[in-house]
Amino acid sequence: MSAVEAELAPTPQPEEEVEDGSESVESPEAIIPVTSVLNQAFPLKDVWSFWYLDNRKSLDWLERLHNICKIDSVESFWALMDHIRPPAVMFHCDYSLFRDDIQPVWEVDENREGGRLVLLIQKSEMEYLNELWEKLLVALIGNRFREHTSSVCGAVCNIRQKGSKITLWTSKASDVESNKAIGGILREVWEESHPRFIEKRRIRYESHADAQSKQGSATPHKFEC
Repeated sequence: MSAVEAELAPTPQPEEEVEDGSESVESPEAIIPVTSVLNQAFPLKDVWSFWYLDNRKSLDWLERLHNICKIDSVESFWALMDHIRPPAVMFHCDYSLFRDDIQPVWEVDENREGGRLVLLIQKSEMEYLNELWEKLLVALIGNRFREHTSSVCGAVCNIRQKGSKITLWTSKASDVESNKAIGGILREVWEESHPRFIEKRRIRYESHADAQSKQGSATPHKFEC
């Protein structure tokens, strides 16, 4: 568990004590944290940006893509998650969380030579979408991908009525070893919350170049994990 994930974990509740008739001698200050502690911010190692894409084709691409906010602390992340609508009720749009200097599009320099790990979620499986997406975002901001974190560009949730997908973008499609390691960690992250669902799924890796030049609806994949 990373340092950020430790901060996000629930605080253990104290065991109930049996009264022995004696009065407590602890002061309120010893029990209740001072204001400076309560207001303490927990900055993230990296700054991220949250994006929203309206998938209505009647609008121009730039009109459909919106940079919603920056995420630079644990508090700003959960403020966003507490107020934004969960993806399972947001059909025909995309949610994205990317490094602050990277746009969630194939054409930019940081993504051009990269690819993505893809998990497909069928229409009948939408109950899993919200939590799987949240678990991935927590893993991203918490540096769960360890030494491979710098190879991760961001994540996208494509939400559609007929079926959705969650993708994790990496910077180099040619770095198979790193991409496989990232895929293995991603599987671990999801297995922690939904092991039975994930054990029946394969996460595939496809390059952005192959996705752009594909013939038909299917994109060839480089490997599965």
